[in-house]
Amino acid sequence: MKIASLNVHALSGNRLDRLINEFIMHYEIDVLFLQEIGLKKIKILAEKTNMSYHYAYYNGIISKLPLYDVITKKIKVKGINYDRGLVSAKIKVGARKKTFVMFHFDHKYELDRIKQLKEIEEYVNSADYFVGDFNALNRDDYDNNKWDILQQSRKDCNLEIGKHDLMDLLKKDFLIVPYSIPTTPYDTRVDYMLTKNKKDLKKIKYIDTLSCKLSDHNAIILTC
Repeated sequence: MKIASLNVHALSGNRLDRLINEFIMHYEIDVLFLQEIGLKKIKILAEKTNMSYHYAYYNGIISKLPLYDVITKKIKVKGINYDRGLVSAKIKVGARKKTFVMFHFDHKYELDRIKQLKEIEEYVNSADYFVGDFNALNRDDYDNNKWDILQQSRKDCNLEIGKHDLMDLLKKDFLIVPYSIPTTPYDTRVDYMLTKNKKDLKKIKYIDTLSCKLSDHNAIILTC
């Protein structure tokens, strides 16, 4: 069984069919958490792949497998450009049902991301896995030199300096797979699949969907 997460960047042009052929079918994905997808696109995607779907404010999930206790919730703390939605579902992994929670955090300000975490913490606390585009930096991914370069580049672009408060909070309860490849064109990792089970760390892999322009993010796959 393969469970994946990907920010699909609205699936413009022919990328919907490419997502099916080059990712879902190629990697034999059973469950896919999606960020930055519209309701119309996820309906088409579910129909073409014979999957069920659930949707919440530009976040969604499609699945070949039964999903249990699905929750879709609008988050009160808005992001900069649009409302945010949380998706939670239980998926049978082996003999047990495990709770997966997905969210797409604000892309601009760490304080807004912290506020959003506060809003969804009851769901995150009950999760076995927390996945999505967090738009957050993990300090351990960068040595001092690379961190300094990153900070300077953000200043040059008039962006908030890089902060890691959100990931520091999440790492109190979750484990994170070691850094392997960046998930954005800016040589940073902002997409994650966090787990509470140490054995899962070897089962989580990052997949390059960026260089082939399938998305402006790389994907994550958990193989159970």
